[in-house]
Amino acid sequence: MSFSGKYELVNSENFDAYLKAAGVGFAKRAVASTMKPTIEISENGGVYTIKTFSVLKNTEITFTPGTEFDEETADGRMAKSTVTIDGNKLTHVQNLGDETSTTVREFNGDKMTAVFTCKDAVATREYKKLHYCCSNILAPNNKSAKMSITGRYEMISSENFGDYLKAVGVGMIQRNLAEKAKPTVEITENGGRYTLKTLTALKNTEINFALGEEFDEETADGRKARSTVTQEGNKLVHVQKIGGDQSTTTREFLATEMKATFTAKGVTATRVYKRL
Repeated sequence: MSFSGKYELVNSENFDAYLKAAGVGFAKRAVASTMKPTIEISENGGVYTIKTFSVLKNTEITFTPGTEFDEETADGRMAKSTVTIDGNKLTHVQNLGDETSTTVREFNGDKMTAVFTCKDAVATREYKKLHYCCSNILAPNNKSAKMSITGRYEMISSENFGDYLKAVGVGMIQRNLAEKAKPTVEITENGGRYTLKTLTALKNTEINFALGEEFDEETADGRKARSTVTQEGNKLVHVQKIGGDQSTTTREFLATEMKATFTAKGVTATRVYKRL
């Protein structure tokens, strides 16, 4: 049976109690319980990779079934882990010191059910398999329609952008110039690789990426970042890591517009663009 594919969370029960039993702190539990992760599973020559994408953090494990490996959990703890295959199930056992937790992922058609167990706590999360390709995604309000990410978008409104720029460390002069600019964003795709250009009278920027792969990025004000862009339904989630700081831009694509939400250090800004 093939386990490969992308799966989006659609339902979650008792996950906070499981995280508490596994030793995850209150603040991280509160954030994790609100996330809607996408899981990507791939296989190459008997070696499997499971990637978990969320706005908070992306994680990745690579393993050969039945062979123990080192794993860093989403909250930074180190585990000795083993994944085995039993029919249509992947059983993932993590040993963290004196504690053991088990995740059983069961695959049935377009559905994956994950059952998490630690001590006496049991949680269940259900995922649906995603069926989209390249630059097309399912429109959220019409299951039979498809919407393209690619295109040109012109900004029509902006809220709190100056505060966001201040939070990420942009200087006052550059903040003032950036707030006055009215950018056009152009997105193209070729063979699974995306190009996102931001065009203004002040400065043009460009990034090239494949979904889920980390890349080097230079910000508009010249700082160097390690970035990753992932897809969650009708959204592109762009995470930038600069030193010890992180900022996230979530671009949501609707029929006639793109809405970008920028977040860093508790500050949130929103910009709306019309599709040209």
